[in-house]
Amino acid sequence: MNIFGRTCCVASLAMAGSSCFAADSLSSGLGNAITKYLNSGDDFAVTFTNKKLKFHGTKLREYELMMAQQLSSHVSVEASLHYEKGRLDYGVLNQRVSSKGYQLASWYQMGAYSVGISNKVISEHEINIPLVNKIDLPTSKSLAFNMRTKGFRETHELSFSAERETWTAENPLLGLSWAKAYDNQVKMSYSIIF
Repeated sequence: MNIFGRTCCVASLAMAGSSCFAADSLSSGLGNAITKYLNSGDDFAVTFTNKKLKFHGTKLREYELMMAQQLSSHVSVEASLHYEKGRLDYGVLNQRVSSKGYQLASWYQMGAYSVGISNKVISEHEINIPLVNKIDLPTSKSLAFNMRTKGFRETHELSFSAERETWTAENPLLGLSWAKAYDNQVKMSYSIIF
């Protein structure tokens, strides 16, 4: 696929992202078709994930569009867009929650290790409760330093990350006693792919 066709397709995906998430069958079929079309090149990959959880009184939907571009033999860039929405139905305690965000990451491959820097933004969580009009929680922004390597087997992966997350309250109606809050995290995970 030529670079112009790929760029046009990615631009149309970005503009139509929210409308893709609207209809269940349309988003699944459209996501699969776009993923197949864009993955025809060796150095560019797209995945669309649609998850749902439903049981009595609870419904959760999560959509994620991920793109990865290999820039050289040692450098790659990853981007993801996500949208989540949930609903709890318990009489007067009904709640609707939605969240949108994106993440950009660059990776540098050094032998068996990959080192990366990522930036993630999750816009204000919107909570609708019948007794209160609407609550917008603060915007979350995080910057992380990441490292990943193979585990004991080929299908295993070990990853470390050091992350600083910042919440900024821009809505004075929220009534918070702080304008900014910080959270520093160090994470380690060991993944096994089945």
